[in-house]
Amino acid sequence: MNKSLIFILVTAIIAFIFGMVAGPMLFPNQLFPNQHSSSPSSTDEVGNSINDQTIQLVKSEYYTCPMHPHIHQEHEGDCPICGMSLVSKQLDNLLTKNDDRKSRPEIRVDSSIINNFGIKTTTIKRDNIYRNIRIYGYVNKVKKRKDISLTSPVSGIVQFINHSPEENKFYKNEVIVSLASDEILQLQQQYIKAVDENDVRSMRVLKKKLMSLGYTFVELNTLIKIGKPSNIYHLRYSDTGLLTTLNIKLNQKVKPGEIIGGFKPLYSISAYAKVFETQWIWLKPGQKISMSIRRFPGLSWQGEVRRVDDLGYSSTTAVKLIADFKANDKLDLRLGMQTEMIVYTESKDNVLLAPSSAVIRTGSKSVVVVAKSGGRFQPVDVVTGLNNDEFVEIIEGLEEGMKVVVSGQFLLDSESELRAEVSRFSQPVINSPAVGDTAPGVEN
Repeated sequence: MNKSLIFILVTAIIAFIFGMVAGPMLFPNQLFPNQHSSSPSSTDEVGNSINDQTIQLVKSEYYTCPMHPHIHQEHEGDCPICGMSLVSKQLDNLLTKNDDRKSRPEIRVDSSIINNFGIKTTTIKRDNIYRNIRIYGYVNKVKKRKDISLTSPVSGIVQFINHSPEENKFYKNEVIVSLASDEILQLQQQYIKAVDENDVRSMRVLKKKLMSLGYTFVELNTLIKIGKPSNIYHLRYSDTGLLTTLNIKLNQKVKPGEIIGGFKPLYSISAYAKVFETQWIWLKPGQKISMSIRRFPGLSWQGEVRRVDDLGYSSTTAVKLIADFKANDKLDLRLGMQTEMIVYTESKDNVLLAPSSAVIRTGSKSVVVVAKSGGRFQPVDVVTGLNNDEFVEIIEGLEEGMKVVVSGQFLLDSESELRAEVSRFSQPVINSPAVGDTAPGVEN
């Protein structure tokens, strides 16, 4: 009896020692999961589907609504839909770090399915882009314009000509010609004297005379405040137009009523619109603008912004924009016609452009589906910049010459997302290392 007991104890001790010595040699991953294995077989077992990626187990916390699980927040609060208090959720994510650009799994689609889906592609190219602002308004002025002759209302000597053969366009009230005129000097001196002596009758006559020559209330008030008359007279025109001819030279004497040149008013149509604060910050006078009218499909009028009211002086959140347009001799516009206008504001030259229809916008990112050879497609995250109704500037994620999907891309992106989720859940189970530690069986 005692011999049998001793034999059993000896056998158990020998088996225990043998297991402690031979176990690590035969089953290293099972006994010591936190140690790295340098053997090719152990690397293949864990990293077969990872393809040289580094795996991390990241535990993230977010708050969601029990009744509306699509509501996610990073902090405590109430559900914006039903008002219930949000509850905390822990999510263990198996993340991978890849050296390639941000992308999703590639998918392959048969040519017959491509035709059934109506998948269409286009090529990424470089071009200029404008930020377009679409506004709606009404026609408020229609004039029939003819070429006119610019005449000098006073005598004097030509001191300045604001003209060059390459640039003959003048904006409303822009100086065209400046004259040194004794007649103007005398009128200003008489007006200052009448104000000083409080001669109301003379003030009215002289003020009317000066305003007929183009002086404004602001200029007359400045003249009275400073009290220093000037003999320089600036000839302007009240509308934007082109100087077609010029009949004078520098230092030439000009008589009253003498023709200085020919002038062609450029715009004969005016329209106005109400713009809001988010639009107002991009608008300023001189910007290009186009106008279309529903009654005349396919036609447009080109012009420029004349005035944008200051939002700071408005009692509401909207201000008025006034624009002038060139006339179309074949069409007769009427006052009050409803218009659709597009203002071309900020611009960039020679940038990478993708069609707006190719960009899939989500709450936090933008995605474009890249078309590759052999019916292969791959959604790619992109960084976008300036955009308008037709194109989007691509800052990062694509290269010139790439083909992208402009129709049917939502189906392809959904398929790729589904495969990404299936791939994530099919990753091997890992014994929860600390955050930032690499998974077992993967070299650093």
